[in-house]
Amino acid sequence: MIDLLKKRLLECVTSIPLQKSFGIDISLAEAHWASGNREACEIVLNRIPTIESLSAELLEKLRGKRVFKTLKQINEGKDLDRMLKLKALSSFFTHAVIECEQGRPEFEILLPQILESITAITFFER
Repeated sequence: MIDLLKKRLLECVTSIPLQKSFGIDISLAEAHWASGNREACEIVLNRIPTIESLSAELLEKLRGKRVFKTLKQINEGKDLDRMLKLKALSSFFTHAVIECEQGRPEFEILLPQILESITAITFFER
């Protein structure tokens, strides 16, 4: 079984969007890992956002907009109309792209996950 800390480090190292924003931190975490200093590696990795934290941050930015409620319902697994889900996820995708354009390239790591959800709803949900 792969160590969770090593798994997180590998996710950061292989993520081009995270490398753009946090390349120095990722290199530092790698150096700590290589030297056997797991605690320092973990401290550095904790400064780097995860897909979950970026998703939550973006969702919070949408609070007050109509799409917020629908996205929350999707996250809660509520039974919603396919088209409503697609519209909400498309909006979420667009807002992630806007964040990237505004100098937050780390939000790009959300795009494949959002597209995967859109694809699943489009082709496999009836």
